[in-house]
Amino acid sequence: MTVLACLLSFLVCQTPAVVDDPFSRLGLDADLVATLAGWRVPSPRLPGLDRPALARRVTEAPRLAAQRAEVFVREALAEILPVPLLRAAADGFGCARMDKGKEFPARMTVRAFEEVLARAHREIEGALGSGRSSEMLAPALQAAVERVLLPGGCDALDARARGELKDLFARVGKVDLGSMQAQASLIVRAALALAEGEAGALARASTTPGERGVSGPVVFDGATPFGRFVIGGVGVNEYECEQVAVIVDLGGNDTYRGPVAGAGVVRRLAVVVDLAGDDTYRARNDGLGSATFGVGLLLDLAGNDDYEGDRRCAGFGAAGLGALFDLGGADKLVLAGDGGGAGFAGIGVYLDAGAGKDHARVGPRTLGCGLPGGLGLFVDDGGDDERDVLAGDALGAAACGVGFGVNGWLAGGVGLFVDVEGVDRYTGGDLLCGAAVDGGVGIFFDAAGHDTYIVGGLALGSAREYGSGLFVDAAGDDSYETTGPCLGSAVGNAHGHAEDRAGQDLYNLRGAWPAHAAAGALGVFLEFDGKDRYRVTDVAAAAKPSKPAANARAAALSVHEDRGADADLYDDTEGTARRGNDHDFRLSGDVVLVFSDR
Repeated sequence: MTVLACLLSFLVCQTPAVVDDPFSRLGLDADLVATLAGWRVPSPRLPGLDRPALARRVTEAPRLAAQRAEVFVREALAEILPVPLLRAAADGFGCARMDKGKEFPARMTVRAFEEVLARAHREIEGALGSGRSSEMLAPALQAAVERVLLPGGCDALDARARGELKDLFARVGKVDLGSMQAQASLIVRAALALAEGEAGALARASTTPGERGVSGPVVFDGATPFGRFVIGGVGVNEYECEQVAVIVDLGGNDTYRGPVAGAGVVRRLAVVVDLAGDDTYRARNDGLGSATFGVGLLLDLAGNDDYEGDRRCAGFGAAGLGALFDLGGADKLVLAGDGGGAGFAGIGVYLDAGAGKDHARVGPRTLGCGLPGGLGLFVDDGGDDERDVLAGDALGAAACGVGFGVNGWLAGGVGLFVDVEGVDRYTGGDLLCGAAVDGGVGIFFDAAGHDTYIVGGLALGSAREYGSGLFVDAAGDDSYETTGPCLGSAVGNAHGHAEDRAGQDLYNLRGAWPAHAAAGALGVFLEFDGKDRYRVTDVAAAAKPSKPAANARAAALSVHEDRGADADLYDDTEGTARRGNDHDFRLSGDVVLVFSDR
């Protein structure tokens, strides 16, 4: 099924009952409803590094979060990918200047493509703003990404280090991300036009052996204003990407090494376009479509590909835009962390538009991760996929639609994860599949398939410390296995919201019922159609907030509503069972508990 058809069925043709106000039918006190309607998430801000516009829109009224997020997803994906996704990403970040959609000839030539790159390079350099050289700032910003994400990392800094970090982020705030997004959009469409145009004729052209870091047949190798430009012929090529800024490969099972499509210390623009073949990509840090103070784009149009990188790879942007677009095949992705569609005061995009069965084995802060002030997007068009998130640091696994901030320092970012189709499996620890910390926003949508979720705590639409997490599984007989509060759980003035919209689902939950809430938080779990079974154990072991909240005695609200007409089965901690339908409204300590099975 195409992306457009899936989204029309998933996001557009929903009945009003699916997306209405979850509190309207619960008979809550009018004052409580009014309080919820006016609930806001404070936005920490450091001068020069503001919260993305999407975070402001989603969290301005939490009871509308699901609808607002769906509108954003629909805007991002309802047209032909990948360019509209780039436009929507920049719009979600709050970029004022947008690409209006310049059209290219259907049969673009290499010369015209080179001119597009040259103009984009000039615009990107201008978008960096005046001041200290970006070549000097890029390593400092890359180091800052890791420093500020360590628990207590900012608090441990002395006055001088704090001042230097503030100066750095003030400089980051001067970058014109809207202009960078516009140029990235132009390059993507120009590359697709080149693939439909002169690329066919080039595939039949005479070649010469590659040299200086390039082996295999080469059609063109020359110096340009944006760096060395190489066109590889049909056949097996190997590229050492430290020595090449832009690569267009016409076919063959190729190997790429080094900073593949990585813009940062050496160059402001890096592009790789591979038209066909089962390719191997091996990067260390800052590759596979990565940018720090620049634009890095990797487009692989076909083939079963193998991607491997360390940090800041596979669609990572810091004060810039990095994107990886894989448009076909069954692929493998291995990342150490901070990538796969991750942005830190920038935009990171990972798009897999093929229907093949993909396997991702990744570290923390990956697969649609909004780091402070950034926007990270991960979109998979189809296929039966597996995502294994390895044990992370003290922050947890943190992947698949996660948003982070740094409390008191940096505004939270926005992470968006969308899987359009397929029977998928998600395994990992804490903060997985629509989770948020310290003012971030994490959004997760799985549109179809009988999916399996094996996760830790504060996952599946959960949040802590002013974060807002959203989880939606739209269809399928799904299986959930957790080891802590999940499915709309929240602590510390946070907002958690989880929905399973269809199917006969199995919930094997350890530690807490869905929508566990504490310390001024709002937790919501909605189950719609299907005969479901809940088994909850070790409730007494429910996780506490990782640190005392400022208003630990503030009232919290926990809402668990099953709207399906089927009789569901509930197993309590002693192993006995009861069936819906039931309704419960009570006060437990500082938490208002609302349970309803229709």
